[in-house]
Amino acid sequence: MQSRGARIGVVVAAAAVVIVLFFVLREGDDEGRSTTSVAEETTTDGAAGSPVTPNEEPKPEPPKPETAEFEVKVEGGQPVGGLQEIEVPAGEKAEVVVTSSDTTEEVHFHGYDVSAELAPGEPAKIEFTADIEGVFEMELEESVVPIAEVTVE
Repeated sequence: MQSRGARIGVVVAAAAVVIVLFFVLREGDDEGRSTTSVAEETTTDGAAGSPVTPNEEPKPEPPKPETAEFEVKVEGGQPVGGLQEIEVPAGEKAEVVVTSSDTTEEVHFHGYDVSAELAPGEPAKIEFTADIEGVFEMELEESVVPIAEVTVE
């Protein structure tokens, strides 16, 4: 029979062998795989600060919506060609420019409650985002003359 000290020595040696084998076999499992952590691989694209991996290109910014532009001419306090019909798709940005060579007046866009001053040689610009659906009147406010009907749908 072995002494108690010899048995403890065998157990310690066996435990040391198991620990060494664990690390040796574990390192062998990682062959062909990167040991770099995700945090080390991730960078930011600078502009937006969103994470980008090295082989991934930053996503392009979505295009900014274009502004639909309309013009209404006023002469003698009346819209040239009669009441103008304007259609703007919902969600789109729009600009209505009112020009006149002889009229000084406030242009008011009802529903959106936007106003601008009109004077000869100085156009009135009404800018809005079509986020309220319906049919709205644009008028020369003081003389109560409708100059355009704006439909948002």
